[in-house]
Amino acid sequence: TIQPTLIGLAFAALLLGSVWGGGPIRLWASAPLGILGRISYPLYLVHMALIPLAFWLVDVTAEQGTWGFLTFLPAFAGVSVATALLLHFAIEKPGLLFKDRLGRRPAVAIGAAARA
Repeated sequence: TIQPTLIGLAFAALLLGSVWGGGPIRLWASAPLGILGRISYPLYLVHMALIPLAFWLVDVTAEQGTWGFLTFLPAFAGVSVATALLLHFAIEKPGLLFKDRLGRRPAVAIGAAARA
């Protein structure tokens, strides 16, 4: 199949672009990759569960081969990123803010309580 070849070409283009297109610092410091970095954990959590949904959205079967894969991939990426963004802003970010607020509460020192 052609899928491994397409994935290899995409990563080669990314690598060549980072080397010849202003250096890796410029590429890795871009806003889209910064957003992708922030949602990387929720994306990791949901991407496998969303494969059937992406197949259903584009109505693709395995028999369609390369063209089926090329229509599936953008749908899968879009659904995965959208779901990861939703999880990041609805669950992860509020949870981290809550954790930070808990950390700022005045703590009762165990030693001070024992002395009293």
